[in-house]
Amino acid sequence: AARAAAEASAEASQSQASAAVAARTAADAALVAARQERDAALARAAAAEAALEHLREAHAALTTARNTTEFARNLAQAGVQELRVELLRLRAEFGVPLAEPAPAGPPVPFDEDWYLATYGDAKAAVKAKFFESGLDHYLKHGRAEGRQPLPGPAA
Repeated sequence: AARAAAEASAEASQSQASAAVAARTAADAALVAARQERDAALARAAAAEAALEHLREAHAALTTARNTTEFARNLAQAGVQELRVELLRLRAEFGVPLAEPAPAGPPVPFDEDWYLATYGDAKAAVKAKFFESGLDHYLKHGRAEGRQPLPGPAA
């Protein structure tokens, strides 16, 4: 009977040991899977960081290109405005008549402040007393040149 009890106890211990080994094996497998998932997540994070850095570089390059383009455009516009003012000055100095004004049309809504802010050469011509106002410039020349009297889509 003692032997049977010892065998039963040994069998129970062996069964517990087998269960512990199985639990340890399962824990090891879970640990390996968790490490693999961690490594995959780190790889995705590194790829995302690299993509983010690439986007930052592209943004910086685009910003530089935009700024360079805007500077060139502003420089060109300033040059054109200076030339227009100089042309008006020379015409006045040498008595050359200005181009024939466009035929009078129906009265138009007009935004004086916007017109002068938009068309710097007209503003300079008004300041130089070649025209009484932005409206005077628009009616005599701006309309024929296709300039707009108000902000908004082209008519």
